[in-house]
Amino acid sequence: MKTVSLRIDTDLLADVDRLVKPFRYSNRTELIRQAVREFVEKLENDRERKSSKKNILVNDEIIAELEKRFGELKQ
Repeated sequence: MKTVSLRIDTDLLADVDRLVKPFRYSNRTELIRQAVREFVEKLENDRERKSSKKNILVNDEIIAELEKRFGELKQ
């Protein structure tokens, strides 16, 4: 594991410290590590969802184009 140094606003750090014991973390580092892990996972999931939506839109455009061309052939 690598060590990372960061600056955190005093109020945010107080919130972190307040949550350590109720959520049974050994220390603030464990809580922050878990929070970062969950945030990264959320970002990755959001990116995958956006990519899926984009693929659906592209597929809808392809279907619309095929329907347009097929409709032209029928006329």
